[in-house]
Parts: sequence; structure tokens; C-alpha cells
Amino acid sequence: MSSSPNYSAQIRAERLISAGRLVLAACALTAVAASPADALHPTWRIAYALLGTYAAYALVVAVAVWRAPRPLGRTRLATHLIDLAVFAVMYIFEQHVASGFFVFFVFSLLSATLRWQWRGTLFTAVTAFGVALVSALYQASSADEFESNRVLIRGLYLSVVAVLLGYLGVYEVRLRREISRLASWSSALPDDAEGMIREVLIRIADVLSAPRVLLIWEERE
Repeated sequence: MSSSPNYSAQIRAERLISAGRLVLAACALTAVAASPADALHPTWRIAYALLGTYAAYALVVAVAVWRAPRPLGRTRLATHLIDLAVFAVMYIFEQHVASGFFVFFVFSLLSATLRWQWRGTLFTAVTAFGVALVSALYQASSADEFESNRVLIRGLYLSVVAVLLGYLGVYEVRLRREISRLASWSSALPDDAEGMIREVLIRIADVLSAPRVLLIWEERE
């Protein structure tokens, strides 16, 4: 098994995502099960059954990921698309009952950032916006009163979360690159003090991507 930092980071990310998926599914299923029966819309039974199936799916994926000796690279995109599809259905059904399924899209954004950095965040954010738009059009055509403010506020929330996570993805890539540059430093340095200082400053400028580095010191006497 490879021991590269990037490889280990993928394993940790997939395990974190699988654990988060399982916790979210269990909490959502518990919340719906604890809701009064008269508070549920008749069509919510379909979503309830779908949520139970999703919780079982989350458990199977979590067990598979934690037992796998290496990242399941081919399943990352598949599980991400399944998450988005299930969350989209839950978001559409959410108009019939007070629930917190909107937070699942935040989980999708976080998962995409951990897996594919800012590119995954952008793709997931665009998909989430599309789902929210379709849901808003559906609600506008089927409901007597349409809450446009609710859609607007949720769109703003998604935008803020997507921007923050996208920046986090860029920052993580930059930090990993800087650590890699530090690890690649050779221990060989010039014997003379002037050459050694020049070489260290060049390396520091390379790590920091700085156009110039200034060193100031004071003589004892």
C-alpha cells in the first residue's frame, strides 16, 4: 500500500465523509420518526421510505470504506451523485414538513471540497442551485402561496458556504504544496556563511512564492 501523504489524505477524507453521511442519515431518520403522524403529508411516506433506504446504504458504504485498505477511487463520484440525488428528492419533499434536509447540501459541498477541492465545490454548488430552482418552480406551480424569501435566503446561504469551502479547498492545496516544498529541501548547503544565507533565502522565497526576501540582522559590536 502506498504511503504518500496524498494517498493517506484520501483515505482519511473518505472515512470522514462516510461517517458524516451515516450520522446525518441516522439523525434525519430519527427526526422524521419522532414527528407527529398528523404533521406529515401523505406523500412524505415515500420520502420516509427513501430515507430509511438511504440510511441503510450509508451504513453499508461506511463499513466498506473503513474496511478498505485503500481509497475506493471509482466509487467516489458514484456515491457523490447518489448523495446529491437523494438530497434533491428530500429537498423537494421538504415543503410538506418542517425539517432540516437543507443541511445535507452543505454536507455535499464539504464532501466535494475534501475530494476535489474547489472544482468539486463549484460543481456541487451549481447542482444544488439547480435543484433549488426546480423545487422553487414546482412549489410556485403547486402552492397557493409561494415563499420567495425562503428560496432567496437559502440561495444566499448556499453561495456563502460554497465560497468559503471553495477558498478552503484552494488554501488546502496551497498548504500541501508548501509542505511538499519544505519536505523536498536538501540538507546540503554551502560551507561559507554568505552562500548558506543566500541559499536559505532562495528556498524561503520559493516556498512563500515571494518575489523577494529581506534579511536584517544586527552586529553584536
